[in-house]
Amino acid sequence: MNYKWLGLGAALVLLLNGCGRDLPAPQEYGGDYSRMAYIETAKPLSYGEWEQILSLPEVTDYDLSGREGAVSDELTALGDRAEHGAYLLENPLGEGKIEAPHFYLLASRRLTEKALEKELDFVLTEGEIPSPDGKRQCLISEPLARLNHKSVGDKILLKNWLDPRKTVRVKITGIYRGPEGGEIMDERLKDSLADEPMNGIFVTVADLRKLTKGAEREGVWQAPSLMLDAPVSIGKVREEIEKLGLSDSVKLYTAEELMDRMMGGRDLSHSDDAVE
Repeated sequence: MNYKWLGLGAALVLLLNGCGRDLPAPQEYGGDYSRMAYIETAKPLSYGEWEQILSLPEVTDYDLSGREGAVSDELTALGDRAEHGAYLLENPLGEGKIEAPHFYLLASRRLTEKALEKELDFVLTEGEIPSPDGKRQCLISEPLARLNHKSVGDKILLKNWLDPRKTVRVKITGIYRGPEGGEIMDERLKDSLADEPMNGIFVTVADLRKLTKGAEREGVWQAPSLMLDAPVSIGKVREEIEKLGLSDSVKLYTAEELMDRMMGGRDLSHSDDAVE
């Protein structure tokens, strides 16, 4: 499924949350669909809860992505009127309102130039994509780089918008050009500068983890799929999830079960909807 028409920001959220495809391609994990498990969550999980699942011995690989707002004293956001207090949001971790985020940080273990180009008409104009397992790296948009006179190799300090004491200094490894228009489609950051797609900044999972650790709110992290050591292991993983007390929040499905849910339980093998 292609989400280019939604605009860069919306498509990024869908892509990084595993929604940009009907099913993740098994070759991404070096295996086949029979060993893949797809995750459905009834409520957002914390990084610690995801870590318990992803570290199970039966899990050989996984998809993990995160997203959160940020501010920076070293970058001016596109559309910024430079008025303190001009952008306020309800504090999700407390009472009252606080300065809204200026930037939208996105991280994924599956972030590749090929994936973004295929799904989003993404074009890497300079440098390279941050390494999935790297640290202190980022990718910013052409308009943002131009406004701030930033180039590949420059460093910027990013702060967690909920707790500015949480910081990470990252080096710009690349600059991207993407289709403008649309919105980020993250209700948590609606009506903030971070809702402007070209204010999106790609960082590594390690850097987003550093920035949010100890100041994490619900919905930052998502892991839409797992690769298991064997097809039969899905039963064992379900048992382990129940032991962790997460069975009401997390459901696992095989590729066949997921397709059945997507089709509403219909048998397409003898229907007019069947694909030749």
